[in-house]
Amino acid sequence: HAHIGAEYDRVRLGIGHPGHKDAVAGYVLRDFPMADEGWLDDVLRGISDGAADLARGDTGRFMNAVALRVAPPRSGTGSKGPKKPAEAMRTFGKWLGRVLLALLVAAVVIGLWKREEIARLLAVNSLFSEEKIVHNFSHMDGAFLSVPVSRGDGLTSELPYGPETELPETVDDWIAARDVTALVVLKDGAIVYENYFKGTGPEDRRISWSVAKSYLSALVGILLDEGKIASLDDPVTKYAPSLKGSAYNGASLRNVLHMASGVTFDEDYLDYDSDINRMGRVVALGGRLDDFTAELTETFAEPGSQWQYGSIDTHVIGMVVRGATGRSVPELLSEKVIAPLGLEHAPYYIVDGSGTAFVLGGLNMTTRDYARFGQMFAQ
Repeated sequence: HAHIGAEYDRVRLGIGHPGHKDAVAGYVLRDFPMADEGWLDDVLRGISDGAADLARGDTGRFMNAVALRVAPPRSGTGSKGPKKPAEAMRTFGKWLGRVLLALLVAAVVIGLWKREEIARLLAVNSLFSEEKIVHNFSHMDGAFLSVPVSRGDGLTSELPYGPETELPETVDDWIAARDVTALVVLKDGAIVYENYFKGTGPEDRRISWSVAKSYLSALVGILLDEGKIASLDDPVTKYAPSLKGSAYNGASLRNVLHMASGVTFDEDYLDYDSDINRMGRVVALGGRLDDFTAELTETFAEPGSQWQYGSIDTHVIGMVVRGATGRSVPELLSEKVIAPLGLEHAPYYIVDGSGTAFVLGGLNMTTRDYARFGQMFAQ
């Protein structure tokens, strides 16, 4: 596997490249005595046959293409007459071994082709593990696709230190019980308490999770004030036409801002098959969140009639923002919010496979820079 992987890294599945084929052939023929050059030609042709399927993520059809290339003749007889049972069994065993070996090689190719997606999927599955969670939450760009949010080239806004404050003793118990990693307290625009825990520091860019929703709603307010969005009562399909025919038909921007779309969305983080965890796997595997959202069809209430927390509504807000402006959320947020705030460090967004920001919880920035956003509202 390692030898084939090294060749893959050099040539990126250049099946037609003679040097690549010869190198792979040498490794396979050396390690698997049952293989021969004719068999290897069949395997490589099978990989070529299924390359388009593999690129689309259809690994089943890819494996079938390889298997079909190395399968034995369907007829059990030849010009010399029917084979004896023992000879037929040996032939069957030989071909079965070749098919299994071909599928093994194909599986290696799939693993190498999709290794980044597999790594992100493993990261999702271990994101909340006790031994990794602190590191993960400060290094999300190491596990997921991401894009920077420019802080601009302006000066850093002042966030002065005020008189040092002792917090009540009960706060220490709360910090320990909640596994808090950072705490910054402002009073009258000045830092009166700042501390970091569990090996983290002030320059760690931490995952916002749902605090990101407040940044997006602020951006919507600015775009509404600028006239880019005509009305909160516009249907979301006006700006995101791909949602026509989905569960969001009839929902307004006001409805999704209030999380009252009426769309069924299971947000049980402990259920592997819940909608929120399926959405996480879409991000990990490089899928498109817009497509995932447009495929939702079930509702539990009429739009605007009932509040129910549903993070997918926030993604729809992001679709509306992009549709209304023709620009990405990271670009707009940088221009309208981040650059004017004068942050110390440039934030970044987790993104899906199409580069669309994970606006419902994928913003990452330092704790002091989060404090600047809070101070903006306080003022």
